[in-house]
Amino acid sequence: MKEIELKYGCNPNQKPSKIFMADGRDLPVTVLNGRPGYINFLDALNSYQLVKELESAIGLPAAASFKHVSPAGAAVGLPLSDTLRKIYWVDDDAVLSPLASAYATKDKWLLLLKLIRYWDLISRQCIISGINSVRVFH
Repeated sequence: MKEIELKYGCNPNQKPSKIFMADGRDLPVTVLNGRPGYINFLDALNSYQLVKELESAIGLPAAASFKHVSPAGAAVGLPLSDTLRKIYWVDDDAVLSPLASAYATKDKWLLLLKLIRYWDLISRQCIISGINSVRVFH
């Protein structure tokens, strides 16, 4: 493929931009699904660069994600403990490759941070309300 037309926002009257190789060669990327925008390519390229640097530096498979050119998650492929398997909702009998472990870890850190922030808000509200204990059922 020589060029990819890029989606830009939701304005149907705006002329789309495109990416291409300056020397006319085929692009070194393939879009598998959807119509990416410029920011999607920046996120993908940043993720690729971070994964390559992590793999080179520590010799383990790695996974990364960016959201609007800001790092949103990164992890390396280490075996998951029983506790982490539960936190990341990995089935008890699932056999994960190191790369799959990295992906499981990368995606769930953001959820874990949100849960911690949510729990902090609940705790603060309980203190303000005079409630001195909160029971958690699981």
